[in-house]
Amino acid sequence: MKILWFIENLSLGGQQTQSINLIKRIREAKKFEIDVLYFNDGPLHGQFKDACSSLTHLTDLKKGGYKNPLNIIKAIRKYYKYLCKNKYDVVLSNGIISFGLSSIMKLIFSFKHVRLLGGPLKDIEPTYEKYLHNILPFHKNLDIAFGWPGKNVVERKRYGKKLILFNHAVDTKMFFIKDKEVKENIRKKYLIKDYEIVIGWVGRIASNMEIKNTIKLGGELKKRNICNFKILIVGGGSWEDGMFDLIEREGIKDHCIYLGWQPMELIPNLFQAMDIVPLLDDDPVGGSIIREAMACGSLIVSVDGISKAQSEWIINNHNGLLVSDTNYIQETANIVEDYILNEKSKYNLMCVNGARYAKIEMSFIKQAEIIVKGMLND
Repeated sequence: MKILWFIENLSLGGQQTQSINLIKRIREAKKFEIDVLYFNDGPLHGQFKDACSSLTHLTDLKKGGYKNPLNIIKAIRKYYKYLCKNKYDVVLSNGIISFGLSSIMKLIFSFKHVRLLGGPLKDIEPTYEKYLHNILPFHKNLDIAFGWPGKNVVERKRYGKKLILFNHAVDTKMFFIKDKEVKENIRKKYLIKDYEIVIGWVGRIASNMEIKNTIKLGGELKKRNICNFKILIVGGGSWEDGMFDLIEREGIKDHCIYLGWQPMELIPNLFQAMDIVPLLDDDPVGGSIIREAMACGSLIVSVDGISKAQSEWIINNHNGLLVSDTNYIQETANIVEDYILNEKSKYNLMCVNGARYAKIEMSFIKQAEIIVKGMLND
């Protein structure tokens, strides 16, 4: 079987790292040929190149570039020429652009169209979902969509029986608890004091990402006169200026360490230095950041939202903590305050349980098996 894995960009993100791991596992298990096609380059270029059979740049399509019809026409022409030269049994798309273009191409070429969902449709493609899905019904030319556990109300409505759920996963060969010395060295490198608690963020810096609520959490701690904390921020993106403005408004500039994008191989060590890693939003569904943090032994905190996606794998007070979807910043501040002021043994046990859970229950091999079965049988 020959598979095309069409992804928007090679930046540091949950869907990118998931794709790398799935490509590796599928190729190991089935010896399939998997080519990767992408728009925008990024720091994971090397990892994608090592994982796949071939890596091809289609054309650059920067943020908002899809709004220009000329850009889309150019992308369609190049994609058409690419598929004329390269025949595939399966095309796996990711974001709305690769999904839309592949749905168009299925009108011309014969392949099974599979989509890997990276988050709730209402969040990852709000404009398309609200205004365009009836005009451009790309979902009609889709054979299978793979998604996460939870209620998936919009996804069920859009994809129906085409939607197949699989487990959340993390690469525990890369993310695991390391020696205490690693943590100490990272903290020394960034001048973090022994008495300071480190709250972590790893991922894109965008206005629709949960980084804003991690910063607001820092502001809430400052209001409570809790000052022995640092927020270690790893990543980059279009909202950097907005992030710095919010940090200034919250009065926590001296409490933030911003590293920008870092090589992927350094991320597991940076997680070792993070005591608490939150993912705070009304209803977070994805969350590779907290799965990786859990595997590395950090205390994770997320929101038990309406989809119940996080409570599918976070067992409250056992392998992590869940807060309500109405008051999550204040409730998380309560947890951080308790972590700082009181005995940490209960939290340490949660961290150990979390790392164990990640290793046993959150395997990319399981995801790969479900995807392969769907591609072969559905």
